[in-house]
Amino acid sequence: MTDLPKRQLGRTGIEVTTLGFGALELWGVVAGIGRPLEPSEPELILNAVLDAGIN
Repeated sequence: MTDLPKRQLGRTGIEVTTLGFGALELWGVVAGIGRPLEPSEPELILNAVLDAGIN
């Protein structure tokens, strides 16, 4: 899944995928929001996101 649509980020010239990833829940449960995470899970999730081509 590395052929995700991309757009230029403002005037920077950097191309970013139109699909992003919100990482709030990687903190685990904060103020009643999120879900419990094992210590190894955030790294696995972020690597899966990058492997999918999201930047």
